[in-house]
Amino acid sequence: MIKRSALKPRLAEVGKIKIGGKGEERKTKSGGTFRLPAKFDHFVVTTTERTAEGNFKIDDVLMDKLGGEPREISIRLLFDDIDMNFFTEFQFYTGRTLVCRGDGESARRTYQKAGEANVLTDDGKGTKKITVKEGDTHTVPCNPDTCPLFKDGKCKPTGILSCAITDSMELGGVYRFRTHSWNSISSIVAALEFFASNTKGILTGLPLKLKMVKKTTEEHGDVQFVTVVLDGLELSGMRQAALVEMNSRKTLELDMTAVQQEVKDSGFFADALTDAEDADFYVEDERDDEPEEKGVSGEDIAKKLADAESEKTEPAPAPSAKNEVKENDLF
Repeated sequence: MIKRSALKPRLAEVGKIKIGGKGEERKTKSGGTFRLPAKFDHFVVTTTERTAEGNFKIDDVLMDKLGGEPREISIRLLFDDIDMNFFTEFQFYTGRTLVCRGDGESARRTYQKAGEANVLTDDGKGTKKITVKEGDTHTVPCNPDTCPLFKDGKCKPTGILSCAITDSMELGGVYRFRTHSWNSISSIVAALEFFASNTKGILTGLPLKLKMVKKTTEEHGDVQFVTVVLDGLELSGMRQAALVEMNSRKTLELDMTAVQQEVKDSGFFADALTDAEDADFYVEDERDDEPEEKGVSGEDIAKKLADAESEKTEPAPAPSAKNEVKENDLF
């Protein structure tokens, strides 16, 4: 038997929750083909398997339980830690390779070409210019106001919600919903913070729904986003559910902090962030019809995402064209 010290068990992703897929096939100028992204007006739950056409295989049994074309799905969160339930960061892919990921303050970037680049100093308080080689990885400043990759739309805010689906019999695994929508990220973070503030931090096991919402904007018409809401409970009911969970932990002598740390150590997000399949949710998953909101810092990403509608800041002056081209030329 393999010793536990040499084995890192982790919860597997058993399915995906999607609001988009691959649509019509088009030809490129070079003669190749690609599939246009297609938006759905409902959730689609898939397995992690592919069909012959390259799409993820729809979980027909579960979709039938959910009503065929559900606009809401009953879910349960697995942890109290908001970041473990809903992982957020800025991500830049080239093809299927994640080459830069950051939190709004600093990022780890892998250069694909040689050249000059600005990286953070060892104390993280300043920057210095160095010559990088192909394949080098360095810590660089991460600021969506000034980053040319973000301004060009190559780097995107990313949210990954990990949860259990109430109607699924898949125990021991997680379903994941991935999004690049500012509205979805903002709404989900704000909802989880609100729930946690009213339950002494308990999120595990609360009866929740992943819900598709539309709002009408003057400039862009109807905009679709996803949020998390209570499933059939008022605030007092949510607090009572949290109290039941707290008492159950005491009875079972369950230390949720230790459980969460063990899951973190096992590499809970390793498959979500290194699986090449995640790269194609740039194509398959949610898009906003609204312009991207700038000025979100990693230091307080949850609060600023939640207040993005009411506290927009003026973007900082763009870097010079010379610097912008040089930075982009390294990818």
